[in-house]
Amino acid sequence: MKTTNQNIATPPDEEEVNWPVVIGIIATMIIIVLVLNFA
Repeated sequence: MKTTNQNIATPPDEEEVNWPVVIGIIATMIIIVLVLNFA
């Protein structure tokens, strides 16, 4: 149980943050907010 919970809770060390994906998601959210504000 402990090993499974730790594996699920902590992401693998090999997998780092994909900044292009994060920036893309943030940009998409900003665009949606702007569209909703100006619509």
